[in-house]
Amino acid sequence: MIRWIRDNTTRVVILFVIVLVGIVLAFVDQFNSGTQESQLPSVPEGQPDYVLEQANFVRFDAQGKRYQSMTSPHVAHMPDAQQTTATDPRIDIVDDAARLWNISGQQATMTEDGTRITLSGNAKAVAPSEQWRLETATLNYDRGQDKIWSDTDSRFFQADQTMRSDRFEALLTPKTVTLTGNVQGVIPPTAHQASSDTDTADAP
Repeated sequence: MIRWIRDNTTRVVILFVIVLVGIVLAFVDQFNSGTQESQLPSVPEGQPDYVLEQANFVRFDAQGKRYQSMTSPHVAHMPDAQQTTATDPRIDIVDDAARLWNISGQQATMTEDGTRITLSGNAKAVAPSEQWRLETATLNYDRGQDKIWSDTDSRFFQADQTMRSDRFEALLTPKTVTLTGNVQGVIPPTAHQASSDTDTADAP
């Protein structure tokens, strides 16, 4: 065997080189294939093209007036749907009369300019100047119609009054609040009535 190898040294070397080249080419091909698979794919349908963490931004109209601001720990833009989603958003709205309104929820879906917003999951609306608060499952806002509304079970709070209804609608300008559908409420007596009732109850 050793004698045969000595007599055929050239052939053995050539065979060794061929095998070595084959191994190297196979390694290179596998490396290139792995590199191609690790490249970032194009954004598939229904996926965000950008994501913002700890977002805090303000929207202005064509005249440069602020009409909306939002804070959220996670904001994603969905190019196919032309929508933006936000997690745990806190949104401040400024109406045409420069009054401030606050809306919030666990999740928000909005148009790219923020003129239409749907909040879901423990959604709330607060009118600081009117001193009322709304709690519901799903809340909608439309800047073009200048209103906030809910088609789900709603609980309305103002001072000591508590109301519930199947539907709620608030026009920001002019300021009107409407509750419809199985409306129920608790309106406590006035302070004078409460005092009189207490005095009567304590009388011997």
